[in-house]
Amino acid sequence: MEEDALDKLIGQWLAETPELDLQGMHVVGRIIWLGRHLEDRIETNLKPWGVSYTDFDILATLRRLGEPYSASLAVASRMTRRRIFSGLPLAFPTP
Repeated sequence: MEEDALDKLIGQWLAETPELDLQGMHVVGRIIWLGRHLEDRIETNLKPWGVSYTDFDILATLRRLGEPYSASLAVASRMTRRRIFSGLPLAFPTP
């Protein structure tokens, strides 16, 4: 298997500090890489609808909260994976 950026980073750490156990760093690094890869794929699939991953996360949170499909900024920020920096209340448009 070809060495990637994470392998090189681990190699640099091992060269400088061979006494360290870097297995955890390697595993966590792979998990983070996979998460970013999946987010990129989700972004690609949402793009035709003009929706970002963050938009989708917020909309899913509001839907999960149930009627009236709105939340204060503080509640929505706690319940989404991302921080929301707008001061506007969040709500689905009413039909």
